[in-house]
Amino acid sequence: MIENADSQLAPQCLVRRWRDLESWITAGDLAVWDSPFDKKALGDVVSQRRERLQLSGAFGESKPITVHLTGDVSIRDRTAPYQGPVFAAYPGDIVLSKIDARNGAIGVVPSHISKAAVTSEFPVFAPRHGAANADYIRYVVRTGNFLEALRIRSSGTSGRKRISVDTFLDLEIPLPDLETQEALVNLYSARCERAQGKLQLANDVEVQGIREFEVGLGFIPDSGSAIGDTGVASFAEMDRWSHDWVLQSRLLGRQKELDLPSAELHALAAVQSGVTKSPNNRPSTHAHPYLSVANVKRWDLDLSNVKFIDVPDDELQKILLWTGDVLVCEGGALDQVGRAALWNGEIGDCVHQNHIFRVRVTSPSILPSYLVAVLNSNIGQRYFRTRAKRTTIASINLVDLSSFPVPIPPIEAQEELSIKLNKHRGESATLRAVSMKLQTRAWDSFTASIFL
Repeated sequence: MIENADSQLAPQCLVRRWRDLESWITAGDLAVWDSPFDKKALGDVVSQRRERLQLSGAFGESKPITVHLTGDVSIRDRTAPYQGPVFAAYPGDIVLSKIDARNGAIGVVPSHISKAAVTSEFPVFAPRHGAANADYIRYVVRTGNFLEALRIRSSGTSGRKRISVDTFLDLEIPLPDLETQEALVNLYSARCERAQGKLQLANDVEVQGIREFEVGLGFIPDSGSAIGDTGVASFAEMDRWSHDWVLQSRLLGRQKELDLPSAELHALAAVQSGVTKSPNNRPSTHAHPYLSVANVKRWDLDLSNVKFIDVPDDELQKILLWTGDVLVCEGGALDQVGRAALWNGEIGDCVHQNHIFRVRVTSPSILPSYLVAVLNSNIGQRYFRTRAKRTTIASINLVDLSSFPVPIPPIEAQEELSIKLNKHRGESATLRAVSMKLQTRAWDSFTASIFL
């Protein structure tokens, strides 16, 4: 009797071939799918579309697309056709990135893209008529449980793991009837539109604040509508790599001279680059926090992830940040070159990276907060657009920044203009927070409707 009991409790070993391991893991092993609705495999409600496109030197009527981690689908900035097979996708089709689906890159082709072109790395699925709403599937497959299942079911080497088509189609989703699906999607969309409305209002408030700031300086913003539909640019100008540069330079050239005294930035402040990161200054006995370009946004600082760098004590005072320093980013996307933020001593003994310029005001005729506003205004951004150079990214150098012409109204006017602008920005920040809260509530409500 004891011998039989021992035999029943003996450990067992299940042997599987390595290539079968992925199929061995099931969705039920990975996530809790408690739902008031029946569950169905995706393969029961969608089918893979494999319409091959025959391209000859151009995309023709089709548009190359990509799927972002947010689930948005957009047209790629690409003219050369892909190497290898290319497939079609149409409005309402579900497209996923094999390599990034586990991170949320699953979207629906929007109505304004009448015909999309994708490679085999972006499989396309069409909802079966009467079985499922494409947007409902898009939202469900972006829920936490489903993405976790995708992450675990992805196979391949680290950093290059992919989700296979068969694995995707095998996974189950909660599936109410079509009418309920559409009702859930419509309710979620309406709540998202409300959140988007708050965000748009936030943007309008900030834009209005900038406009009032510029008008206060005597600068009348020009939309560029009077430039005309056509124009001529020299080859040397086009070396600046975009028609936007040409447009902005035209507007800058037409800009009305401000009825204010002005001075180049180097006459008002000390402009200095920062510490160059290298293997020699990895954090050790002289570690200090340092700011990278990721920490410096336009207007604000993101200090959620501040790294450290080694700076000898005898060099620290030369590069240490002081309260009131203006931080200006050297490069990035064209519309981000020259973005500026004010340092208020948030972290002690902090330095900055060489891709950030430290501007320390030395003249009593200028306020740091006012300088930040000028640099971030359309006046400043047009200047940086005309000076930006590009190898791999757009950038400005120390000479470009030092030559920036700063309008100098009386200190009282600088303070008043800065206060008014900051008030608009505060209102904008409040509206953005409301928008984010509404968006979060909309998503929580949607997921609560389909999961218990």
